[in-house]
Amino acid sequence: MSHVANVMISVEPDDRPAAEELSQWLQTSALRRGFGPGAVGWVGSLSETTGSDTRWGGGKHPECDVYAGALNHADLAGLVAHVERIVWAHPEFVQLFVMDQEQVYFRVWMFHGTRLRQFAPEGREERSGLTGDGSDLPRLSRRIQHPVEAATRISTVRGGTCNREWPRHGS
Repeated sequence: MSHVANVMISVEPDDRPAAEELSQWLQTSALRRGFGPGAVGWVGSLSETTGSDTRWGGGKHPECDVYAGALNHADLAGLVAHVERIVWAHPEFVQLFVMDQEQVYFRVWMFHGTRLRQFAPEGREERSGLTGDGSDLPRLSRRIQHPVEAATRISTVRGGTCNREWPRHGS
């Protein structure tokens, strides 16, 4: 049985070697969830998603360095702790994005001094009425015909209001 977590890390170009080191750790020595205390081994790897051969929308190449992976059975607290221990050339620019299985948004971690801090609050699913287990996705993924309607529905589900004016077709 799998337990997949989506992970991305954005770094400055000088920190590419550290991101590669993190990927190597994930392939050989990462803490593993569900295999008993202290279990380590392969949980996946990170691949660069922003190289010159990468295609993103917009017709331009990305001007950032982002690595991503779908990790299996990764101990995410152990991952965060390991990222914190890596010697980064520019820790102030490191951004770690983590979305565990059954979660519906990324948690964002950034350095504050020498410690990683989470900047997306825990418990948003509970406060927004979303379960976080995926059972509410059908009501969110219904086909929507207009961007204002989409923004209003998402904002309403998330417990906020929508005040963004979107251009209408033909405007």
